[in-house]
Amino acid sequence: MDPVTLKEQIESGAYRVDPTAVADALLRRLQNECSYPASGPSASVNTTPGGPSATEPIQVTLLRALALRAGTQTHNS
Repeated sequence: MDPVTLKEQIESGAYRVDPTAVADALLRRLQNECSYPASGPSASVNTTPGGPSATEPIQVTLLRALALRAGTQTHNS
């Protein structure tokens, strides 16, 4: 359909949507996307190494360590 004609029909309120045609078009599009993916099969983009990872130990500040030894608790708000 001509875009100018379509715009005129929408603006004047004369354009009507056929729900059956819309549903059929959606189903066809979904079937095509499932059957023929746009990118095709691709290799994994996972860049995480296969083995276990190592993390740095948590660093405790000297003040907090001293407070824990003294039996008091500290917290950050």
